[in-house]
Amino acid sequence: MRLKGYKTFVRNHQVRATLMSLFASLVTLSCTGGGGISAGGGTSVAGGTVTISLVYPTAAGPSWTPIIASNRTYILGLDVTVSGVCTRGVDTVQFSEGGTLFAEIATCPEDGNFTWSKSFTGPLDADKTLTATAYDVTGAIITGSDKTFNVHIDNVAPLTPVISTPSAGAATYTYTGSNATLDITGTCAVDVDHINGPNALVPIACSAGAWTYTVTLIPGGQVSNTFRAVDLAGNISSGITKIIQFTPAMDLIGPGVISGGHFTDSSGGGSPLTLESAVDIYPAATISNTATSPNPSFDLLTGFNSITNEVRSH
Repeated sequence: MRLKGYKTFVRNHQVRATLMSLFASLVTLSCTGGGGISAGGGTSVAGGTVTISLVYPTAAGPSWTPIIASNRTYILGLDVTVSGVCTRGVDTVQFSEGGTLFAEIATCPEDGNFTWSKSFTGPLDADKTLTATAYDVTGAIITGSDKTFNVHIDNVAPLTPVISTPSAGAATYTYTGSNATLDITGTCAVDVDHINGPNALVPIACSAGAWTYTVTLIPGGQVSNTFRAVDLAGNISSGITKIIQFTPAMDLIGPGVISGGHFTDSSGGGSPLTLESAVDIYPAATISNTATSPNPSFDLLTGFNSITNEVRSH
């Protein structure tokens, strides 16, 4: 006996089952092909990239201007922050050094801007090569997402600069020349960027381990100059001070000589010379203006109208 409509029911059921099977296959393909679900083996087939934007000392903030030397960013202190951009498919960004993952993990937010911070243990003055790697929601590595960058973590002050001239090792130097300026020269360590001198607003360049500072002298006085080394990260050394005393040389001119006529040591022995002065005092009214008398218009002080100089060899 045949039931009416049986064939129609069977056909509809078979079509419905076929459509459901096809739909399930499409969903599976969508998830495994590009939806960020792991295909197994610890490697994600999802897309996703990481870009490193800034590397800076955590305390200084992103507005800090780094010194970059030999493709390496120098970090002042032990705390470093990295900011960057991650694309869709990235769930977290993890960092490593030499293949060893750090415990700190950055989450990739909806806007794609992430930050990662790490505190190293010091004292430390060392180069480091770090790698950022993207992971999907299952914890699998996104192939090809690695980004490697170089930093120098430094919280150690550089060596104190050395003063070579004048008078190396002495705290005070007495200058008896006739120049109005004097050069102070010295050396600095290889990691020094510049020297902070008496004028903190004008850094002194340290080139090939050497530096020079020109002091403006004070006749009859002294100038104190303190110098400190600043390394590439910004650490500052202890200071070294040089005091320059300036006793200007006296130019002795023979009596009656307006120009030229410097005194010489007639003994020929290079003996030092001493200047002795005798002052004659006359009432200005009694002095006649003759060729052999002092001219009152050239009086040194009121009542003084002539000075006799005598140079004696010791």
